[in-house]
Amino acid sequence: MKSLKAAALSLVFGLCLISAQAAYAADYGLSVRSWFPSLDGKVQKGTALDFKDNLGIENKNLLSVGLIFGEEGKLQFDYDDFSFDGTKNPGAGYTFDGISYNPADRVKATTEFTYIAVKWLPTYNAKSERNFSWLFGVSNSKIKSKMEAPGKNAEKTFKSFAPIVGARYEIGALTPTSYYGEIAASVTSGNKYSYASEVGVKRNFSKKADFIAGYRYVTAKSGSKDEYAKISLNGPFLQLNYRF
Repeated sequence: MKSLKAAALSLVFGLCLISAQAAYAADYGLSVRSWFPSLDGKVQKGTALDFKDNLGIENKNLLSVGLIFGEEGKLQFDYDDFSFDGTKNPGAGYTFDGISYNPADRVKATTEFTYIAVKWLPTYNAKSERNFSWLFGVSNSKIKSKMEAPGKNAEKTFKSFAPIVGARYEIGALTPTSYYGEIAASVTSGNKYSYASEVGVKRNFSKKADFIAGYRYVTAKSGSKDEYAKISLNGPFLQLNYRF
């Protein structure tokens, strides 16, 4: 089973690389996104802990970058690397990675979330007014949780790497303003998965630049039944794409 999974991942990654090599010679671009999400999540390595209720972790505005390859943007590379933190005294005490934290401890909790996705849209056609394409690729997600208090430091990292399957639909690609929706899923088991979806309105300023306003949802979980981390982010975003 593991060998079949590895072969499937290698095949998808290889197709992405081949497409990238062909597309890179033609065109490439950079995307910069400001995202204003709400945060939700839990981590368990002992006691099940809610990011907000137990750890005091708050929402924050985020900035991420991506790469676009090919004249029609058939190959995309998304990179999100975010850090959230909060400081709170445990109300009833809890344990994390074998360390006990009591109500007298002032605990600084930090959650780092990295999400990397290589997405290939094989049938996407920017010259079509109504455009549907399947979406394939690979994703890698990492959630690191860290607890810090005087004399009590612990951290745990949860990782997941899996193929992506999804779809994208766009209306109005031949006009200055278009509308799109996209959904992608990576699932290896009931305890390891990631889902990403977004809808948006894109406005073309020129052949090189366009602006997107939309709404994005990302959730990821990794670990096992008794030891895991889960994070969900959803909210509006603004994005600028520029082609070189």
